[in-house]
Amino acid sequence: MEELKRTAEANNNLFKKLVDLLIDFPKLLIAAVNGKAFGFGVTFLPHCDVVYSIPEATFQTPFMQWAFCAEGCSSYLFPKYLGQSIASELLLMNKTYTAPELVKIGFISRLIPEDQLIQETLKEATRVTKFSFEAIIKSKELIRKDEREYLHKINKRENDLLLLRILS
Repeated sequence: MEELKRTAEANNNLFKKLVDLLIDFPKLLIAAVNGKAFGFGVTFLPHCDVVYSIPEATFQTPFMQWAFCAEGCSSYLFPKYLGQSIASELLLMNKTYTAPELVKIGFISRLIPEDQLIQETLKEATRVTKFSFEAIIKSKELIRKDEREYLHKINKRENDLLLLRILS
C-alpha cells in the first residue's frame, strides 16, 4: 500500500507539473483533434490557443465513472469556455459531445476534414511564423496573464483532490 501511495504521489506531481507548463506556455499552442478525445485529451484543450478538429471527433471526460474529479483546470476553464450546463454534463455526467456541437460554442475553432487536418494545421502554424514572434508572445501574455496565477491555484486544488480520489 505504501508503494502504491508513493507511485500515485509521484505521478500526481508529474501531472501537476505538466499542467503548470501548459498554463505558462508562452508560445502559440495549436491542437488538432483527430478522433476520440478522452479525459486529459479534452481537459488540456482550453490551454491551447487554437483547436482544430475533424467533424467526426468526440469529446468525453469520464471522471465520475472512475470516482475521480476534474483535472487540467477544467473545473474553472470548462464553465468559462463552455458554460456551466455543458461543463457540468461533461465533467459530472460523462456526456459525450461531438466536434460540430463544440464548434458552435467556440470550444473548437474550425472543423477540417480528416484527410486535410494535419496539412491544414501545419499550414496555419507555418502561416503565423511570418508574424512577429515577440508580438505573438506579448499578445498571448495579454490574453492569458491575469488568470495564470489563479489557474496554478486551481491546478493544485484539483491535483490534491485527485490524489485523494486515487488513494481512496
